[in-house]
Amino acid sequence: VLPFSLLNILFQILTVHIHALKFSFSLKSIVQKNFTMYEMRKDLPFYLPLRVFKIFWFFDLDPNKSQWITSMGKISLLVFLFILDVILPLCHLIKIAIVYDDISNCEDIAALIGSFGFCIACYNTMYNHQHFNKVLRDLTDTTRFGKPTTFDAEMKKCHLLSIILLIYMNVGVTVYGLLSRIETRHGPCMRHQAETSEDLYCTAIYPIWVPFKINKALLFLIQLSTAMEIYNPSGQLCGMLYEEVALLTSHMDFFSSRLKNVFREEKTKKGSQMLEYCAKYHCHIISLGLQVDELHRKVTGHMALFWAVSMGCIANQLFSLYKPIGAVIFLIGYLISLSCFVLSGQTLQTKSEAIAEQLYRIPWYLGSIKEQKIVMFMIMRAQIPLTLSATPFGTYEYALFVTVVKTAYSYLTLLQSTG
Repeated sequence: VLPFSLLNILFQILTVHIHALKFSFSLKSIVQKNFTMYEMRKDLPFYLPLRVFKIFWFFDLDPNKSQWITSMGKISLLVFLFILDVILPLCHLIKIAIVYDDISNCEDIAALIGSFGFCIACYNTMYNHQHFNKVLRDLTDTTRFGKPTTFDAEMKKCHLLSIILLIYMNVGVTVYGLLSRIETRHGPCMRHQAETSEDLYCTAIYPIWVPFKINKALLFLIQLSTAMEIYNPSGQLCGMLYEEVALLTSHMDFFSSRLKNVFREEKTKKGSQMLEYCAKYHCHIISLGLQVDELHRKVTGHMALFWAVSMGCIANQLFSLYKPIGAVIFLIGYLISLSCFVLSGQTLQTKSEAIAEQLYRIPWYLGSIKEQKIVMFMIMRAQIPLTLSATPFGTYEYALFVTVVKTAYSYLTLLQSTG
């Protein structure tokens, strides 16, 4: 009775949210009539992530075409994913906790929390695609200040990372699904299945409660498809953030190389023009950094908290020897994605802090009073490093990695102590 009542309440809440989303998307379609999308080409950055977003329908490549139909389709897709990957696992968790005390609920909690966090990230990606496009266009614009010397090298390196993430997400989800059918055959779930006429769907990819009978093979294919639908775009979000920061730091390195030539010749017109160029470039870099931070604060800033809880549950699942190989696959995936965010945030912070020291080292005293004031303002602004926000833990940096691991360990000890 409880799962049915909970399901009814959640359906009513979702109905209200659907109407709100329909109104929101219709307003955005009015704003986007004259909006220019970022061009997706193989010779440009972000090709593979955008391609994955297009295949899995999480990115509008043409917002002026069938906007209402596209928005309704995306709303329906999100509602379906939310029901199948969040609501039904939650119902399963409640039922298992009430009826069976020897079946591990760690997998339920990990799947529930992880899917909920990734559903939020996927929704934010859909809703903020206009902001995404502006950031991508500005990062790849090399007409105003020139093309950084390391631009192409960083693009190739990040493209390789996106390929690795794509392979790992697909292979990892598939292997986890196959192992779920094998590793649960001798577990407590199958023992209880033999004692009851109610189907517990023990061999499903992840725990789920279904209010009606469904073919197990069909359920397996549906769960595999929805897992691909969630984890592929989410994995590419990690690679996209890493690529955004890599291109931004290539702009910083290019700015630093140009900065050395500002006062090479004393009080010349060329030196003044170079200083003006560097001042504008510095403002542009700061603007890019703030845009990237604002975008990912909306889209992925919440993931640090979800990582901590999910990794604690997965570690407990591993220690309890319940689907241990599958737990290792998911734990490695979470650690890779967390590392991408932490490394990106730390690199951005370190590189932006180094600009202040580089500004101070140039012979600014050779310039005029006006030029010295410009350099002074640049130094003052460079004292504030660029960061990536990680709600509610602060910013993505090396210290955050330790914080997330400690939080996961604390949650693990809590689960271990409660049996």
